[in-house]
Amino acid sequence: DLLRARQMLSDAALVHAEEPAIASSLGYLLLSERGAAGAAARRHGLQVLTRAAESGAWRGGAPWQHPVEYLSAVPPPPAGGVRPRGAYECLLSPLEGAAADLAAEAAAALERFTVQTEGIARPQGGWRELDLFDVCGLRGGGGARSRAARLRATCAAVRAAVETYPYVQGALFSALAPGTALSPHCGPTNGRMARDRPRSTEIDRDRP
Repeated sequence: DLLRARQMLSDAALVHAEEPAIASSLGYLLLSERGAAGAAARRHGLQVLTRAAESGAWRGGAPWQHPVEYLSAVPPPPAGGVRPRGAYECLLSPLEGAAADLAAEAAAALERFTVQTEGIARPQGGWRELDLFDVCGLRGGGGARSRAARLRATCAAVRAAVETYPYVQGALFSALAPGTALSPHCGPTNGRMARDRPRSTEIDRDRP
């Protein structure tokens, strides 16, 4: 459960204070605590990030998320870590050209989205997603062909992106219900691209 996971991260941070993956995960988890009872947890989160920064966790351009909004002492990502658009033009232009088709297919597939399970959305169920690598058969598994048939333009775009830039390791459709708030969180790297397409479609938060 969440408490046990937090304790495991806390134990790991004591042993490996310089490890940015542990520090980011634990620090942001603690900083997400709310209310008076969470004040101690938030202070602990800042201590975790401070200790990691002083140990050199983000020195040398570690790819894990830099908590610069909390610690002015943590340097920003190196200049080479944020690449200009031109470096990814061959990847971005086809995706942007297909954006309208992707948005239409996402809206049509909304009923197939499942609740995002990391527990950082409030209210629970306000963030849903569809794993396109799974649907498009890019991870293997049976039944992918029939599922992909309903997302023809999307799967074609995702496959082309992977062929163009093999480092692409995943792709998702995400949907946030109106009024949904996300707690601070981090992913395995800062290497992500997002395309926002506001939709008026409501998400039924009571659906399992």
